[in-house]
Amino acid sequence: MTAASQAPSQAQTPTQTPTRARAPRLEQLFLPTARGEILLTTWVPGDARPAHWLLVAPPFAEEMNKSRRMFALLGQAAARAGYGVLLVDLAGTGDSWGDFRDARYEQWLDDLRAAVRWVEAGGGQVRAAVGLRFGALLAMEMARELPSLQRLLLWQPAQSGTDVLTQFLRLRTAAALTGGGEAGETLESLRTRLEQGEALEVAGYELPSELYSAVRRRQLAELLPPSPLVIDWFHLVRQDGVQLPVAIGAAAERLRVPGGTSRTHTVRGDAFWATAEIASCVELVELTVACLVA
Repeated sequence: MTAASQAPSQAQTPTQTPTRARAPRLEQLFLPTARGEILLTTWVPGDARPAHWLLVAPPFAEEMNKSRRMFALLGQAAARAGYGVLLVDLAGTGDSWGDFRDARYEQWLDDLRAAVRWVEAGGGQVRAAVGLRFGALLAMEMARELPSLQRLLLWQPAQSGTDVLTQFLRLRTAAALTGGGEAGETLESLRTRLEQGEALEVAGYELPSELYSAVRRRQLAELLPPSPLVIDWFHLVRQDGVQLPVAIGAAAERLRVPGGTSRTHTVRGDAFWATAEIASCVELVELTVACLVA
């Protein structure tokens, strides 16, 4: 791992449009922020510093660890297509500063903003963002303040922060049924304790009440960007021939802003962010990059 804090060299003239490239380079650096250093992992074309970048907005808690292989595959594929790809370990996660109990939603947005500034300091622009599950909420929120952003790629997006937190808290109630937690706990009792300011440990993560409250307030459909974008919504199914659920199609359509585009894609694959073993979906990566460079 290479530790550094400087922006990409401005001596290298960026290309004006994404160009096909081979042998992508994996680079890592620690970027200083007001609270501490955050880890940036990038994939870049092997022959030039890219002008156009794809920002990865990570999913919540353990889902990120399950998804690192998929993001690596995406980074390599997008870099071969001429894009720079930027994955941020948000504060309290991965190799960045702090523990999960230190995490705050606004701090996570600040981390993504700092990463964008790093790209811009090197002469590049973040032209697209991909968000997996909870990361879709972060990506949508960033799109509201990034005029350079032209495309959002949403992998199995969570439609609300409440959905994310409900699934997360179920890990604790399920543990209680097998003797791994406190007997008699329910989702409602856990929500009440968090709303009263208590931090709770869930599957090895200490969830602070401040983060819980901020995530709970987010709704995907309420984070519409002010300018038109191309939004691609990717929905994974277990079998070929499965139709897109009507509710998903309607939710994707609600993200369309005047002058913009909202498209849905059904992809066969496992829920790699939640499988017991590390899994991947190459078709999702390939379709995502095809949409990115279209």
